[in-house]
Amino acid sequence: MRTTMFGEQEINISINAQKRIIGNYTNNQEGPLLILMGAIHGNEPAGVKALQTVFHQLKQCNLPISGEMIGLIGNLEAFSKQKRFLSKDLNRQWGLDNLKRINETPKNQLREEDKEQKELLEILGQIISHPLNRRVILMDLHTTSADGVAYSIATSMGNSRTLAESLGVPVIMGFDKAISGTTLNYFSGLGLESFCFEAGQHDAESSVTRTISAIWQLLVYIGCIEATEIPFFENHKELLYELGEGLPRTVEYEYRHAIQPEDCFKMIEGFDNFQEVEEGQLLAYDKGGEIRAPFSGIMLMPLYQAQGKDGFFIVKEIE
Repeated sequence: MRTTMFGEQEINISINAQKRIIGNYTNNQEGPLLILMGAIHGNEPAGVKALQTVFHQLKQCNLPISGEMIGLIGNLEAFSKQKRFLSKDLNRQWGLDNLKRINETPKNQLREEDKEQKELLEILGQIISHPLNRRVILMDLHTTSADGVAYSIATSMGNSRTLAESLGVPVIMGFDKAISGTTLNYFSGLGLESFCFEAGQHDAESSVTRTISAIWQLLVYIGCIEATEIPFFENHKELLYELGEGLPRTVEYEYRHAIQPEDCFKMIEGFDNFQEVEEGQLLAYDKGGEIRAPFSGIMLMPLYQAQGKDGFFIVKEIE
């Protein structure tokens, strides 16, 4: 064991947990705690690369900051192997029964994602509790297997939607009705101001660039850094707003096509995030034959990777 400084207090963390910490930055001035997590799906490297870049720039320019920013890798082992997960999706394991089992089981008896989750719970618990009275915001950084625009995912709890809207990209509501056991649902339920940012395709360099811009934009919005302190901040802001130009500002979940490995699901090539689809349009195939759109709407997260239980989603614009 060794110690590292978070704000003004020392926190004991294990050697493995240190590898999980991409960086932390503070001037020990009062302000919010911003936790950013990349690669909770190990095949989504853009968030980690973006955080490495932002921490480098913060330190290189010695930027003044109110509060504290901490960056973490979610699924460390899967990230090292460039896989979405090893045995089960870590972003679907945050239900209360599973958390109780993880907490009651010694770490040396856990494997793969169970062990990852226990380490995350331990380090996040320590970070959030020092000190107890500050505002805590969690931004979960993601990408998708399909091409397309960037967007945010918010819950109906607290300031989640307001934070998501601050980035200027489309906001997805209602995903908590579609998917259970996510980090977003869990930490929102704890009272953290939580939302997700989806930057684009997994391996696209543009996904890294978009995530960098989103991080800077959020730091300014929550009052950690003055916009005038950030080099080329207007470029970051304009990039995000241009991505959202002409797209619905807010959409809501309407349909999820759930799949299992034995379904032999195959999405038809060429679908992008936020592409409009028509009722009855052919979207995919599985062992049962054709899969067609149940109604007209907007395509989201069409699956173009081997792992995953979400074939695609259809969302609709709301006011």
